Amino acid sequence: MPLSRIFLYLCLSFLAGIAVNSLILVPQIFVWALSIFGLILISVFWRKDKKIVIVGFCLFIFAAGIYRHQMFERPKDTLAYYQKAQDVGRGEDDTLSILGDFREKLRKSIDSSLSPPQSSLLMSMMLGEKDEKDRMPYELREKLNRSGTRHITAISGMNVMILAHMLIGLGLLFGLWRGQAFYFAFITIILFIIMVGAPPSAVRAGIMGGIVLLAEKTGRLSQATRLLIIAATIMLLLNPLLLKFDIGFELSFLATLGIIKLSPWFLEKFSWIPRKMELRNVAAMTFPA
Repeated sequence: MPLSRIFLYLCLSFLAGIAVNSLILVPQIFVWALSIFGLILISVFWRKDKKIVIVGFCLFIFAAGIYRHQMFERPKDTLAYYQKAQDVGRGEDDTLSILGDFREKLRKSIDSSLSPPQSSLLMSMMLGEKDEKDRMPYELREKLNRSGTRHITAISGMNVMILAHMLIGLGLLFGLWRGQAFYFAFITIILFIIMVGAPPSAVRAGIMGGIVLLAEKTGRLSQATRLLIIAATIMLLLNPLLLKFDIGFELSFLATLGIIKLSPWFLEKFSWIPRKMELRNVAAMTFPA
């Protein structure tokens, strides 16, 4: 069995452990029993049966997922989760003053270049403005809500991937080698995600985009579903509460999964839509999302 598939199984086991403990509080004795049983399978069948050894590792990682979730204090509800997240993020501008100053300069530049509501809309799309409700007129917010297009004001994979390709092109234009342009784009994307407040959709897109860029740099193939699973594993390793309480995380991953799995089917069924101006591709991605 390829190492990449084994790694995929381990990621899925970790995600399953977090999902189970998100639904029911697993007793500690069960976590320890599962871990010990997995270690026994690994030690007994190490040189005898590789499949059983892999099962043992999966059980151990499954228990690790449960334990990782139990390390975090579970909030009472979603509202309490968001309130706590806001309290934690209040010192962001002091800690990252350079990025905060750069963000403020961009905001002022947009304000001086465009008049409302265009300026507030652009700031929401580019900078993830946290005071969007104060800057964006109520009428515009209502129109976006009613038309189902409010999501365009959030930092998402579209923003991150466009930025990644622009940065690589910019690096090549300045005479960097492709490997150097990759590191330039990768580091800049990380700084951009931190600057906009690291919303789950942007973090997910940043992780997936970084893996895609790394695969291109090393000449390796990358599969979208596996990238999504790896991105989810990394994010839930850092904060397992995202799975149950963060709506942005849930919608972002479900929309991406819908595009990955259903877009080919919709593309086939929408053969009657003309390809002019990419209308067929747009419809085949919009409906699954």
